[in-house]
Amino acid sequence: MLIDLKQYVKNQRLVSLYELSSRFNLDPEIMRSMLDLLIRKGQIRPRNKTNNCGSKCFKCNPLSTELYEWIS
Repeated sequence: MLIDLKQYVKNQRLVSLYELSSRFNLDPEIMRSMLDLLIRKGQIRPRNKTNNCGSKCFKCNPLSTELYEWIS
């Protein structure tokens, strides 16, 4: 599954935790553990949300604003 996750992030370039959890049908905490492994390997990095996102309306699902980016 880690290989599939790596390939998916590589193809998408930028994905949210919500998208990944939905795509792989996994709990967000389990997905974070898998993402942490790819972060430690230097293949992906967490990406900050935009300055305005989450600061005014608070209507976004927090999982959709937690982004990860392919860097390898």
